[in-house]
Amino acid sequence: MANVLTVTVQGTAHTIDLDRLTFAEGRAVEKVTGQSFGDALGSKSLTSVQALVWITVKRDQPTLAFSDLDSWAIADAEFDIAQNIPEPTDPTQAATAAA
Repeated sequence: MANVLTVTVQGTAHTIDLDRLTFAEGRAVEKVTGQSFGDALGSKSLTSVQALVWITVKRDQPTLAFSDLDSWAIADAEFDIAQNIPEPTDPTQAATAAA
């Protein structure tokens, strides 16, 4: 199952599977929030929200700095979290199992 966060900013959708974050992304969230990764994910603090937006958009814009978001209007970002989305099945494995 996947927990997918989509952040749309200025008409561009950026999507990240929260269950597939890298250790570096998790540590970056901890560093900027001062919270454990799990606490930051569940937090409603603006720093935590900014951190999640940052790591999501950063995958598409690798040079984006956390502080670059300081001037973004909160209302300009739309959030959608889809939880427990089934992982896509590998059709080659399904064919092997059926044989």
